[in-house]
Amino acid sequence: MDDSTSGSYDSASRFWDKYIDLLLNHGVKESVRRWYVRRIEQYIEFYSDERLRTHTKNHLDEYFTHLGREETLSDWQFRQSVDAIRILFCALLKSDSCSEVDWDYWSEASVGLATGHDTIAREAVAVDIPDKNLSESPTVDVRVRFPEELGSLTTRIRTLGYSIRTEKSYVQWVVRFLARQPYDDLAELDAQDVRDYLDYLVVHRNVSASTQSQALNALLFFFKNVLERDFGELGDFVRSKRAKRLPTVLSPQEVNAMLIELKGVHYVMAALLYGTGMRLMECIRLRVQDIDFSYHQIHVRNGKGKKDRVVPLPHKLEQPLREQL
Repeated sequence: MDDSTSGSYDSASRFWDKYIDLLLNHGVKESVRRWYVRRIEQYIEFYSDERLRTHTKNHLDEYFTHLGREETLSDWQFRQSVDAIRILFCALLKSDSCSEVDWDYWSEASVGLATGHDTIAREAVAVDIPDKNLSESPTVDVRVRFPEELGSLTTRIRTLGYSIRTEKSYVQWVVRFLARQPYDDLAELDAQDVRDYLDYLVVHRNVSASTQSQALNALLFFFKNVLERDFGELGDFVRSKRAKRLPTVLSPQEVNAMLIELKGVHYVMAALLYGTGMRLMECIRLRVQDIDFSYHQIHVRNGKGKKDRVVPLPHKLEQPLREQL
């Protein structure tokens, strides 16, 4: 073994020794640690030509999306991969990406499209993640204290057919709200607790009106559909002021300048969004049978509000679409 080979081996050995020590510090059981190591090996293999320290949030989001499409991967294996990679980037590498990635979201769901293509949430998400495998934090504590209620929240959201973005938003707001409450029994929660939290968001966090409304909708949903309590009118609370701004839009020339820089599927998707008015997820879920070249139209299925509609297919996009097919 020459010096360079020996040096590489020693470096890799130190890397894994440090990582395994961190697993011990994070309370990961000895019988599980080898699987955490395997999750990291799989991640490194996925980006075999790039150094770990150069990885950004985009790398992590891309990898988790890839995992979400693996039909053979169980939910607990997906969450284990997320936690293993979180420890790597946050505790070992101390990467800037650690604070940019929404780890809670990736622990709960993946944005990968399922086989049926109409569903983009993973079919089963368990929120009762054991605290022994995660570092201490207020949100983790909430998930440990109220696993049944948070599980019911996710189930109810999906039963009603809400989007994955709504699911993510509602779960996060409820977890943040509960993290500020002193109660162990959620029956003690009342409208005043919600008012106080909405006041806190505006006075101390300076959130926008839309963000405050989002939090309110999430909490009302939680009280009504999980706690089975409808407290009606909330009464007075500090409301965030809506900023009065004119919308900023691109001119046709600016849009064209952007589109000509795109190639292949990225061009087709961007041009479809601009030329048809489809939303992003509507475009991503588009299927071959939804495109009608004879009538120059696209059938958008299961759009906002679970409604179908027809949009015109621009003649300019017919040939690029045919080439993609």
